[in-house]
Amino acid sequence: MPVLKRSNRRSSRIPFVASIVISGKDSSGKPFRAPGETIDVNVHGAKIRTTANVVAGMEIQVTLAARQRTRAAQVVWESISRNGEFGIELRATADFWGIRFPTESHYQSQDEARQADTQIAVSAQSCPHDVPIAPAEKFRPQPESDFCADFPNMVEASSQRIPVRVTGISTVFAPFEEATVFESEDHKQAVLLLSTMVAVGAKLRIIFPEHDRVIAGRVKRTYKLRQTQKWNVGVELLGV
Repeated sequence: MPVLKRSNRRSSRIPFVASIVISGKDSSGKPFRAPGETIDVNVHGAKIRTTANVVAGMEIQVTLAARQRTRAAQVVWESISRNGEFGIELRATADFWGIRFPTESHYQSQDEARQADTQIAVSAQSCPHDVPIAPAEKFRPQPESDFCADFPNMVEASSQRIPVRVTGISTVFAPFEEATVFESEDHKQAVLLLSTMVAVGAKLRIIFPEHDRVIAGRVKRTYKLRQTQKWNVGVELLGV
């Protein structure tokens, strides 16, 4: 196994191309399976390319074909240009990719690794293997863009205020989309000013038009501003 050099990232990322299968349920609740491939990986997740119709915030299963291992994961960002590239974060990280990373402290316990391997059985129940894998289409490689790694620098360069569009479900269960300004508290948390009331714990999709990326966020707090009658929404950024 290659040993990687340390970096300032949450964990080191390296180019690693491997065949994967993405499975889960689409927005209508219909099971799907689709082929894909990794572009680069770290302990906690990967940049992938797939024909699956997934969106930021979606829960999926990722099967690494060569090792016949499956992990639960969440899509944490997507490309606005719909070039088939997505960022995922693994729910359990122990020894999934078969690569030795700089520090073993990144890995979770072996008990958790074994528990995570039972995701294969769970995946079989949530997405039966008789669901055909969608036919592969020719992927459209795009210039490399490490959005998550560059995120802190991007925020600093933008004076911590970035124009975005936000989509989600309101407290009255109505879908919404509105333009606002993204104000960073740090590279993991941000504030959005919304006209729409959202519940704590709700997931939002935050669209960065200038950077061709969509990331997922979870509402951590919310209160109404008297001056503007808008909602100050504190968001935890997922996978950044």
